[in-house]
Amino acid sequence: MAGPSWHRTRPVSARTNERFTSHQEVGVPVTTVDETCRNAGVGQVDFLKIDVEGAELAVLEGASETIAAHSPALLLEIEDRHVGKYGLRATDLVDYLTSRGYRMYVWKNREWTETDRVTVAVRNYLFSVALDRSRSKIPALAGQWAG
Repeated sequence: MAGPSWHRTRPVSARTNERFTSHQEVGVPVTTVDETCRNAGVGQVDFLKIDVEGAELAVLEGASETIAAHSPALLLEIEDRHVGKYGLRATDLVDYLTSRGYRMYVWKNREWTETDRVTVAVRNYLFSVALDRSRSKIPALAGQWAG
């Protein structure tokens, strides 16, 4: 349940990826994080890694109940070139999460450092409601996927 199957809306730009000479649309069943957690009886969500080539906001909206109930740490790959396909900017994702109490971090010098903006030099960002290194293994584990 990852990648393009999560897309609920069409990208603003549906052009063929530069790596391929053509494309073919394929229908796939789509669900949300909230629906998946409900159906599977998931009791706790501590961490979500979201990398869906620009459709991150759609995934976050489909995880809104889970995020509100559990405040999981979120590791997102954010690039303007991808979110732009959906008529968004990187700041739209940041604003969505910071308005829900999340703070944004980048992996720098082998630790998470708070930041307030997305840059072209970094693609992966950790969002956490409270980054307490003394009590949580998640930030250290998330560093494995940051670089």
